[in-house]
Amino acid sequence: MVNFWKPKSCCKSLKTLKKLKISQAVMRVHAFLLLLFCFPHTTAQPQTLSFTLPSNYYEYLDVSVSQAQNLSFSVISNVSVSVYVFTSQAFSTFSQTGSAPSVFSKTGKDVKASVGPLQAGTYYFVVDNEGSHTARVSVWISEEPLSVYLLYHALPAPIGIADYGVDANAYTIKYTEVLRYAHIFSISAYNATPPTNVSKYGASLQLNTVLQVETVSGKSTYWLQNVVDFETNNQTLSYGDNVWNMSSSTSVFSKGALKGSGYISKFGNESVYIYATYFTSYNLPLYITLVTKTSYSAKSVNVQFGYFNGSQNPVWYDNVSLKEQGVVSAYMLVQDYNLTNRGTYYDAELVFGGEGNGEITNFTSLSANLALYYVTSELPRPKGRGFLLQSPTLPPLF
Repeated sequence: MVNFWKPKSCCKSLKTLKKLKISQAVMRVHAFLLLLFCFPHTTAQPQTLSFTLPSNYYEYLDVSVSQAQNLSFSVISNVSVSVYVFTSQAFSTFSQTGSAPSVFSKTGKDVKASVGPLQAGTYYFVVDNEGSHTARVSVWISEEPLSVYLLYHALPAPIGIADYGVDANAYTIKYTEVLRYAHIFSISAYNATPPTNVSKYGASLQLNTVLQVETVSGKSTYWLQNVVDFETNNQTLSYGDNVWNMSSSTSVFSKGALKGSGYISKFGNESVYIYATYFTSYNLPLYITLVTKTSYSAKSVNVQFGYFNGSQNPVWYDNVSLKEQGVVSAYMLVQDYNLTNRGTYYDAELVFGGEGNGEITNFTSLSANLALYYVTSELPRPKGRGFLLQSPTLPPLF
């Protein structure tokens, strides 16, 4: 989020008389960005302010930026001004000496830019009047959400729908249950050279979500995969789930970190929780509803993986308990203002892809309707807008 330090009065907003070195007391107030939660859904708003800068004065805002965000702004002035974006260390030097290396710098009466993607941290946005005339300045500034094409923007890619937290504005959704509906009319896949233990005719339909766990000592992030594994040549399917630890760049689970019907397996240098049911036959057209649900206690987080088979109640085929101490909250998260520590999105995906083990398959036939619902207060709510998924997604492992 953007945390602006705003002057109490724009007419008395000057932080430092840089060149004349005249001391003066400056009053500032901390303007908090208030977030109103309704199903909890938040939107970050751009900020607009106007101020007057006498000759040799400058004004600044400090901005907290999440990983890979852009800082976008527009500065309009009646006289030419210099606009800078500094890191915290560089701004400290600038405030003392009047010059420092900058992330961005440009001089003019109309300066527009989008700077980034930036590393997470605090940046200082500076408007400096180095001229001999008073400047009347208007500023529009906003942290921009992550691009949905930031990590991946080319084929081959999974195909389906995904919610990145992007609409007309970026937003955040916290939820504890998600349902995925698929009406499949046809599905056929073929890969002449599949990975080991993967069928030439295999494919998958994945419900992928991000679990955020907050404890008294910090945060943990997990990627939850609720998957239907298809053998398209003989019309059989099985259900399976994977849990990845996204709290660092590599998925690792310590001994006893989680418990379920499956087991922890190695995938390269990573540890992944894996479980799968037996195969059963299906007929087309096929209706499939997957559901992933989370709950927590002070010492653990529970994740239920299930599906509906025509009844009103889901079949919970796996129940995974993640051991965490001092749990304060646990929820699945969609958010377009940050990346996980692994460098992946806080998103929700409903996608067709390869069967497993990193497979890239070819769909020779695929026709389906997809829908993604979040559940809050026992009421399912559809996400009305999504994107064709073209970001990296981890393969299901069975």
